[in-house]
Amino acid sequence: MDSIFVGIIVVPGITALLLLLIFTYLYQQGRETYFRIWQLGWASLTLYYVAIGASSLGIGGVTVFGAAKLFQLSAVLLILVSTQLTEGEALRPKWYDWAIGGVGLIFTAYVIAHHANADGHLELEVFLAGVLIISAVRFYRLGRQRDFLGFRLIAFALAFWAVLLSTRQYHSLLATWFGNVGHVLGPLPLMLIGIAQVIVLYEHERRAVQDNTLYFSTLDVDSSHLVPASELTPSMQRMLERLAKLLHVEQAAVCVAEQWRVTLPSVSIGFPADFVKTMESREISDYLIDIPQRGKHDRASSCRPPGAL
Repeated sequence: MDSIFVGIIVVPGITALLLLLIFTYLYQQGRETYFRIWQLGWASLTLYYVAIGASSLGIGGVTVFGAAKLFQLSAVLLILVSTQLTEGEALRPKWYDWAIGGVGLIFTAYVIAHHANADGHLELEVFLAGVLIISAVRFYRLGRQRDFLGFRLIAFALAFWAVLLSTRQYHSLLATWFGNVGHVLGPLPLMLIGIAQVIVLYEHERRAVQDNTLYFSTLDVDSSHLVPASELTPSMQRMLERLAKLLHVEQAAVCVAEQWRVTLPSVSIGFPADFVKTMESREISDYLIDIPQRGKHDRASSCRPPGAL
């Protein structure tokens, strides 16, 4: 197999596949939308290398080449989308995000139409390099705002990748100057992004533990005076939302025993509005509290020697 083919298609393709498997595992662990978007991005990039490899071998003609370019465009646009989902936010693309996607589709159609013509047309990689630069700026700003080293490393890796993609327009000229040295750089930005994403995961988990520990210990209320239960309801609600997010559940409730309801309110999320009142009126919370106590008593009785009181 030709060494250039291996350097620019096989090795980056295997790297993208490995990153796809890693992000599939990360998504299974956290179920975060951010990791799902990156998982889809690595899947698109893997399919791009498969399709462009087949096209380079003369398989499929313009159809396979067009599919490869669409996969490449999808991968870069998904990276751009991921900049808005770093904290589990709902995706709300701005008008300029839609405009970038539309221009990308038009540019891809232009490149496919000129595929068979060696007329010096613009390459899709030039447009993709610009999108990666925009993504890099967004990730760098996120790194500055949240003091995350991982986001800044992602910004560096994306900028480096953008430089490599932009050289595709002058490939023949650069090959004359540098030979095949540049082909070994293809997998490098992908590996840098993978390493940076692992750092982001660690920093995100560490920050979540710190923030939640502080919030759970104070409930974000003024501790200088006694706070009635009615004023604690919003804080308890936010605490339950944080806890549900950590446990990856959509429904949760905190039911306070009757003797503590003067101090602490019962709250719920994902249930009907009257769920808490129903639980309290039927004394279900007290029944649930008694279950572990009865379990301890039963275990203690089973461990007691025969004849003992």
